[in-house]
Amino acid sequence: MSEFEFMFVIDPIGDDVERSLTEELEAFVGGHGRTTILTLSATGPDPVATAQSSIADLRQRGVRVRRVYEDLVSRAQIAERAQVTRQAVGLWVRAERQTERSFPEPYVLAGGGLWRWDEVNSWLRDANLPHDDVKYLNASETALINVWLTARTSNVDVVYGGTRGRASVVLAHSTATTHRGLETSDWLSAAADSKRTDFALGA
Repeated sequence: MSEFEFMFVIDPIGDDVERSLTEELEAFVGGHGRTTILTLSATGPDPVATAQSSIADLRQRGVRVRRVYEDLVSRAQIAERAQVTRQAVGLWVRAERQTERSFPEPYVLAGGGLWRWDEVNSWLRDANLPHDDVKYLNASETALINVWLTARTSNVDVVYGGTRGRASVVLAHSTATTHRGLETSDWLSAAADSKRTDFALGA
């Protein structure tokens, strides 16, 4: 079992709901402009299944989750979270320090670069530098959850399958149902037997 931290973009909620989330789930509700973001931690064996379970629990509490919020950080934010100087982060980015392991590539190139915090945090952990003990959804897992959330409101059937570190999502017009734990051969057979649109998502 692992502890995961999730950040979800949600519809605005009332003070009573926010208070219950804070008291019962130790969640944090914040926002930027018109975007409301909920941060919470949950324990489970699998990041995607744990996120789905958390979203289902939030729905029971009257919270509508729109999508997973991607935690992107600048060099200054990396320095603050890793408890180092901005100059140190610059050396990591330019591969002038900690050269035995490559620093993650920026997720967004504009404005000096933005990095996915899940990738940076994993790199910090491997480098024995200050890091968060919780785990985060990676890019592929984030995409899977966002497709699943879309499926819940679009009346489609979602099938997960993957080989060699790659994940695939197959969408078929049906009732919104989630299928997990399929053997790869079963998933391939199901995909071949129906007219579906296949999305390959790199892990």
